Amino acid sequence: MSDTALAADAAATPVAADAAAAAPAPKSLAQGAPVPGAAAPEAAADGADKPAGGDYFNEWKTKLAGDDAKLKAELDRIPDIETLWKKAKNAESRLTQKLAPPARPSADAKPEAVAEYRKAAGIPEAVDDYMKAVTLPEGVALGEADQTILQSFGAYAHGRNLAPEVVAEAVGWYTTMQEQQAAELDTLDAKNRKDAADRLDQAWGRNRDANINAMAVLFQDAPEGLFDRLMSGRMGDGRMIGDDPDAILAFSRWAIEMNPMASVAPSAGGSAGMDRLKEIEAFRKNNLEAYDNDKELQAEERRLIEAKMAQDRRGGRAA
Repeated sequence: MSDTALAADAAATPVAADAAAAAPAPKSLAQGAPVPGAAAPEAAADGADKPAGGDYFNEWKTKLAGDDAKLKAELDRIPDIETLWKKAKNAESRLTQKLAPPARPSADAKPEAVAEYRKAAGIPEAVDDYMKAVTLPEGVALGEADQTILQSFGAYAHGRNLAPEVVAEAVGWYTTMQEQQAAELDTLDAKNRKDAADRLDQAWGRNRDANINAMAVLFQDAPEGLFDRLMSGRMGDGRMIGDDPDAILAFSRWAIEMNPMASVAPSAGGSAGMDRLKEIEAFRKNNLEAYDNDKELQAEERRLIEAKMAQDRRGGRAA
């Protein structure tokens, strides 16, 4: 090798070493090295890395205010977007609190707190004014007894600071329920009346009405209206006494035992029965052919004769 070649080789060796030393050290994934084959991250949007309160915020305030100088002046007092956010949240909180209904005072609340709540809720202080504010549903009319209930319930509701419209809704429910119960009771009464008639038909046959009318004898000397009040009263099962076949059978039996003529002439006792029997006997003597053709008249005469015989067995004519 010539001197020239050696010199060239010696000069090249330190240059390579210096280049290797100058190359950057490799980085790992944890150090931020890119993943081979992965797409490069997109560039940040123009202005996205600008801090709050920068030019973009001032531009936004200008656009929002437009030509409204007053609004622009108000927005200019907001230094950054964080302050704007806080102001918006505070305004929302105040609006929510204002719209929320006030809490109903407790039973032991002070009069001042109750008065403040009633004023906010539109509840009159006086019970009379409170009841005037109760508007009943259309078509609802209350009877005297229901009016008493309403006044009592109104006083209760006012003492617990319920809104008048709540009372009106409750009264509407009450009247609807009353109407439903009345309709159900009418249906039940009709069924009980039919059941009683069927059973008495089995017991008495064609004499059913006569024996039912006989009960009047028991109440001839009773105060006026007692019979109707008693018969329209109700048994423990809700059935009207006058629709209870057991009650009718018992009353009728007692009446006929007291006055055998009761089933054939209940309105005037035995004297009317005897007068009717004499009337039929006279008709039979003077109109025998007509009498023979009148089966109903013959049956009536037999009932009167049987009643007279029963009365005679009791030792005389009943009053």
